[in-house]
Amino acid sequence: MIRIVLSKAELRQLEDVLRMTSNAKLRHRAQIILMAHRNLPHQDIAAATGVNPHIGSVASRVNIMAAS
Repeated sequence: MIRIVLSKAELRQLEDVLRMTSNAKLRHRAQIILMAHRNLPHQDIAAATGVNPHIGSVASRVNIMAAS
C-alpha cells in the first residue's frame, strides 16, 4: 500500500479542487490522492473512481501523482 501524507494545507487545497473545479481530470486525480491519504486499499480506490481494478494500475497512478 502506498501512503500519502498530506499537510493540512494540502488536504484543504485538494478538497477545494474536488469541490470547485470543473476540470474532470483534475477532480479525478484529487479524489485518488485524497483516498490514498485516507489509507484506503487500492481496490477500493479503483472501485470508487472507475480506475482499472488491477492493483498495479491504481498504484501506478498514485505513484505518478505522489512524485509530481
